[in-house]
Amino acid sequence: MARRQPIEIAKTLKHLLPKRRVTALAKEVGATQWERKVGSAAFVLSLIRAFGVGNLRPLASLRRAFEHATGTTVVPSSFYDRFGPRLVKLLRALLNDVIGRG
Repeated sequence: MARRQPIEIAKTLKHLLPKRRVTALAKEVGATQWERKVGSAAFVLSLIRAFGVGNLRPLASLRRAFEHATGTTVVPSSFYDRFGPRLVKLLRALLNDVIGRG
């Protein structure tokens, strides 16, 4: 039974935060101007998954979780530079979007 839970969480996240919607909201609020290796949807979903499994995580751990989830290796600065006011805007917009549908 413990094996089913991560799959259900992943399915729920994909349902609540579809890639197209996350990408559209990221562009709408100015959180991203282009999609490269660190795409908005993959970035947000990997953050949610990493924080959802336990204690606070250092940024290096979040980057490794992102790399593991996406199969992509990224330069640390390209990952760390995503943390800032634009990410806050995106997370707020996503939360409002999900709550508004409920």
